[in-house]
Amino acid sequence: MTSAERAVLSAQEAFYRAFAGADAAALEALLARDTIVSTAHPWRPATRGREAVLAGWLAILEAGPPPIRCLDPSVTLLPGGAAALVTCIEDTGGEPCVATNAFVLEEGSWRLCHHHGAPLAPVFGPGTGTEDGGPLH
Repeated sequence: MTSAERAVLSAQEAFYRAFAGADAAALEALLARDTIVSTAHPWRPATRGREAVLAGWLAILEAGPPPIRCLDPSVTLLPGGAAALVTCIEDTGGEPCVATNAFVLEEGSWRLCHHHGAPLAPVFGPGTGTEDGGPLH
């Protein structure tokens, strides 16, 4: 694993730590400043814009910190090295979600510019993905 990949995963861990700890200041610090920020949460409309995304997360956190953990993160650096994608499973204590987080390198720090979470359908348990020839879509 490269140092850039480790740095992206460190930013990923910081995001989930801040979210689970209801740390609004840490969430704000992790959001991109020079890149448009967006989210797509399950059963909610997509949100675009730094302030709107932060407001949406704060609304979620008002109910108390969610029991959320990031499992099995996998990082992909995009060509040029200034952007990366991380996929993972979100353990929320109930039904798991699959998530993709996009990060951009701004002023030497990896910052989150997009989060997309979606429920993980039961059909996609172990051994049911493309590794055994199953359909991708």
